[in-house]
Amino acid sequence: MPSVNKHILPLLILILFFGPPSGVVSAFNYTNPLSAVTTDSISLPFTEGWDQGTYAYHSWVHSGNWSISSITGNPYPSATFSGLPPTVNYNDTLQSITLSASEYTCASIYLDFDYMLVDQNHTGAEFLTVEVRTDSVWKKIGEHSNSGNAGWTNQHIEIAYAKGKSFTIRFRAHGANSADILHWYVDNIHVYAICRPPLNLTVNQSQYQVILTWSPPDCGYDGSNPKWIHWDDGVNYNAIGTCNCEVDIAARWTPGQIAQFSGASVTKISFFPNSAGYATFRARVWQGVNGNNMIVDQDIPSVNWDQWNIIDLVSPALIDVTQDLYIGLYIHFIAGYPAGTDAGPAIDGFGDMMYYQGSWLTLISLNPSLDYNWNIQAYVENLKSASQPVILTQPPIPELSGPVTVAGPNAGRGLRFMPDEITGRPKNNSILMGYNVWRTDSTGDTSTFHKINGPIVADTTFTDNIPHDSPGVYNYYVTAVMNDSATNSFICESPGTNRLAVSVPAVGIISNKPSGGLSVFPNPSADIINVSSDQTISSVAILNYTGREVYTKNNINSKTLRLNVSAFPSGIYFVKLTREKGIGISKITVVR
Repeated sequence: MPSVNKHILPLLILILFFGPPSGVVSAFNYTNPLSAVTTDSISLPFTEGWDQGTYAYHSWVHSGNWSISSITGNPYPSATFSGLPPTVNYNDTLQSITLSASEYTCASIYLDFDYMLVDQNHTGAEFLTVEVRTDSVWKKIGEHSNSGNAGWTNQHIEIAYAKGKSFTIRFRAHGANSADILHWYVDNIHVYAICRPPLNLTVNQSQYQVILTWSPPDCGYDGSNPKWIHWDDGVNYNAIGTCNCEVDIAARWTPGQIAQFSGASVTKISFFPNSAGYATFRARVWQGVNGNNMIVDQDIPSVNWDQWNIIDLVSPALIDVTQDLYIGLYIHFIAGYPAGTDAGPAIDGFGDMMYYQGSWLTLISLNPSLDYNWNIQAYVENLKSASQPVILTQPPIPELSGPVTVAGPNAGRGLRFMPDEITGRPKNNSILMGYNVWRTDSTGDTSTFHKINGPIVADTTFTDNIPHDSPGVYNYYVTAVMNDSATNSFICESPGTNRLAVSVPAVGIISNKPSGGLSVFPNPSADIINVSSDQTISSVAILNYTGREVYTKNNINSKTLRLNVSAFPSGIYFVKLTREKGIGISKITVVR
């Protein structure tokens, strides 16, 4: 951690101000300088093949050397960035209109596109970066460099942050010298949602009756619901300042206080800069005993004073629930009292942390009159793409000096924190209407799936009675049907569950799980399968998926046996055991 001169004058104090605006800070306005035939946003799916030969058609915003190529594409036309006229240290973008996935809260959002590079000098210093923005920060989801010519290449990228949100995508050409390439080309852009499928399809079978059971799709937020965590009361009441110096401030949580957020990440930080002072800021996150490991250090180039500012973290901080968590700011105090607080009382040791004289202390320990909590809040949510954070090297904080001064009470704005953020399920979301059950004909040909239910299935079980004159092998899967909650109109049908093959008729009761008191392992297997029973086994038969016996053995008189299936073709089989108290059957899978 950085060291702070012990002679630094204990800080300053507060300036009341009242809290958050009803809007979110750092909100971007999407400007469209070109004429367009679209509205302010486009619902998914969105497709752009540049067939209109203009960026104006779907309100693309572009800068620099981006243009439309009428002679090159996959097929032509396409969007292209040209290395000519040459520019150095360039940063030119091609940005989409706002795309809306608000109703797709039980879905995954994907971006597909084709790109091609005609290289000039293989420097590796020229880039085509693909980025997405759901709030105020662009996040990189793909990147390519000029390490040599690349023919038309398809890209398939999941936009992990976009589920249930509005978002914008852009293609950013940037680098040291554009003359080192001839062209980047981009074509066949497709942004779409795939609703999440039901899970864990299982089957129980008795002769010609097939009973299917499954679990609902995972429509949650991939863990605990996202929420703002904080110790302050959400209202800006005061502000603290120091001399012309630098310091870290934070709110702190112990492992026991964040146990519910296992697997979640800090994705945003909110704070209130007060205009009674002036400072520059950086967003920071620390973890460990005494906050000894810094895992986020992000510049905040500008702030909106006397408002709650929400900062999206470019690299979300995956929470380690076994260590203390510190969420806060680096502040370079320049004048006055820029650091907002609530009216107190302080949640001492949690809402009022400050890095001072080489260690984390509390405001009250520095001055008993500083009985406040910092106006600092953190947004916690689960992300599929979260990864273990890298521990950063924190630069030392210079020595501090100067007198401590205090602002008068009630000098703040009194604004309450009311972010325009989704902290629960949005009003417009996916409604699970029910399920469709799909089955092949008796040949088991998986190119002939047909929907076999009439009305949509509301439950998570379905019974299929096969006619006695139609024996054979049947494959099954189940899909989920989603409607938009705002209009109650259909939005999508999901891909299917896992597929199961069932042989009809069956001998006895067949389950995809072993019968009671019967263990079969390993399963699947390529060679040896071990069978263990709580009853003495007298004989064994192996049936293929059509119900034909392919192996038998009698006079076993043991509770265990080994079956060699190395000569069997890959596929699904059934082990039928004759035991003291009846027949037991288990499904096995032979793999190659």
